[in-house]
Order: sequence, then C-alpha cells, then structure tokens
Amino acid sequence: MLVDRSWPVHLQAMTVIAATAAAMIAVDTAYFQTFRRRSTGLQAKPMRALEVERVMRKLIGFIVTLTTSAAVYWILPEYRREFYAPYWAALYDTLPALLVAAPFYVAYVDRRQTDPEDSYAEIGAFVLGGAVPQRTEQIRQHVRGWIVKGFFLPLMFVYLCSALGSILAGLEQPYQFDIMRWHAFAIDLLFMVDVLVAVVGYIFTLRVLDNHIRTVEPTVFGWLVCLACYEPMNAATRAYLNYETGANWTAVMPTPALQVFWGSAIVFCVLIFVWSTVSFGLRFSNLTNRGIITCGPYRWIKHPAYVSKNLSWWLVSVPFLTATDPLKRCGTPPSCSGSTPSMHFAPSPRNAICHATPITPPIAITSPRTVL
Repeated sequence: MLVDRSWPVHLQAMTVIAATAAAMIAVDTAYFQTFRRRSTGLQAKPMRALEVERVMRKLIGFIVTLTTSAAVYWILPEYRREFYAPYWAALYDTLPALLVAAPFYVAYVDRRQTDPEDSYAEIGAFVLGGAVPQRTEQIRQHVRGWIVKGFFLPLMFVYLCSALGSILAGLEQPYQFDIMRWHAFAIDLLFMVDVLVAVVGYIFTLRVLDNHIRTVEPTVFGWLVCLACYEPMNAATRAYLNYETGANWTAVMPTPALQVFWGSAIVFCVLIFVWSTVSFGLRFSNLTNRGIITCGPYRWIKHPAYVSKNLSWWLVSVPFLTATDPLKRCGTPPSCSGSTPSMHFAPSPRNAICHATPITPPIAITSPRTVL
C-alpha cells in the first residue's frame, strides 16, 4: 500500500501528494513539454550571468511574503482551530526543504526570465532600500495570488486528509455487497481525487511548469461569491440560503431499483465534476487565470463543473420532495428510511452536501470543492 496507516494523517496525505505531483509533472514536462512554451516567460538557455543582487532581492521578497502569510494565520482565530492541525504539521515538515530549494530555483529562473524584475524582486528592493514598486498592478496580483493560496491550500489539504482517511477505512472493511455502501465509497473516492488535484495545483505554482498565475479575480463580488462556498463563510451561507428539506435522497426512494438509478445519477454528476477538475491538472486554482483550458468536458461546455455539481446537489438533497411527497407515501422500505440504524446522513463540512455513510466504522465525509 502507498501509505502506512500507522503514520500521522498528514504524512499519509503528503505521500499521496508527492506521488501524484510527480506523475502530473512528468506528463506535463515529458509529453506536453510545457516548459518550452513562450507563456512561461523563460528562455531555453540562460540569457545572462547570475546576478546575485537581484536573486537576493527575490529571496527576500519571498521570505517577506511567507512571513506576512504566517502573521495573518497567527492573527486570525480561525486558523487556531484543531481542524487545521494536519496542515500545520505538514507545513512544519516541509518548510525547511522549501527554504533550501528556493535559492536554487530562483537563481535558475532569474537567468532565463525575459523580464526578471518580478514582484518578488520589487518587494525585496522595497525592503532593502525603500524603493517604491513601479509596477503596482504586478504587486496587487502578487498579493491577491498569495491570498488565494493562503486561504485555499489549508482547506484543501485538510479535506484531503479527511477524504484519504475515509477511503483507507473503507478499504479495511470486510467485503459485502451493499449498494449504499458502494455509493458512499464511490463519492468519497471521487472527491478525494478532486481535492488531491486541487492541493497539487496550489502547491506547485511554478513558472517553469507554465502554471504560474497570470491574473487574479479583481472584483469584490467575485471573491464574495466564491468564498461564500467555503469555511468559515459557508456557515452563514447555509443559514440564509439553506435549500435542504431535511430529507435525503435515500429516504424518499421507494424501491431498490430507483435507489440504484438515483444513486448512479449522483455518481455520474460527481464524476463529470471531478473530470473537470482533473482537466485543469497542475493549473487548477480558484479565482485565478493560470491558462485557458480547452480539454476534457471544457471542449463542449463552458462551465461543466458548475452544471454537474449543482445537479448532484439537487439529486442528493431532493429539495423538490418532502416527507409527505407521493414518492414517500408509496412506502419507503425500512432499509432506506431516515431512521435506519445502519446508516446516517452527515453534512459536508463545506458545501452542505449530504450522502449516506456507514456508522461503523466512522468514515469522515469528504468535502467537495467549488471551482470559481
């Protein structure tokens, strides 16, 4: 098995992330050869000798960015919750390696950049000599980009830890043919793939891979719409815009055949949603432009993730049905009633999606993502 169940959960997740990232980077570099694209802003061969002064300015700008991010985390009470413990553990384990690798990466890129005076260089110049940044829009993009990363990476990493624990726990259970158990496992597996690609995309934002951030959403409205879908803001969203009736789809399907049909439709919608995420590959990110995607379901529809995920929400929560609906009165079998002792319905910690999972052993609910 790829991960050892005796390891801390953050190490299990980091192992899966490393293996997935290695495969994705290998495909991008060996097959697509993204490093050769002009959009990287890099030349194949060095354009200049190593300029230590500018490299030092960039490293200082990088350290200032990390320090500022750490200060924001420390100030905001949200990030002191136990919920984020796996993220902090992973950060402490990987930060030394990041600081060691940074000078080599910065020096390599600086010699090949067509425009080496990037945002890190300008921030470093300001810190060292008080030089006012000349490219204010570049600095704004830098700040917004790191806010996106700083907000979403902790969430996605914690969701991945939860999803991975759910999958591994499910694999350890004795085999039995139970359509509802298989449905829950399929949903958990798909959402694990979804957040795994998201985490890899947020971590490996590199110009040499041509997945660097081009632009970040500039409008307040765009940010509000996106952040309303995520913790901790989604608690307020659910309070004011709760569309659920309290009934889960499993509680209103009167026959096993209809359960199979309905559950398969949910899995299909989630599959399309995850396919949309996978199509982004290393370029996935919320609220940013990291390159135009024309593959996967984006060949045929502009917003496949929005369409498929919203359909899955409606199919899961069946807000158009109630406990007094004719389907319910047809006689719901005890095996799929809301009071059955073998199943429970747990809300997703992010987007208020529900699905059935076995009570014993407890399996954490994978938090689905919203791509905006």
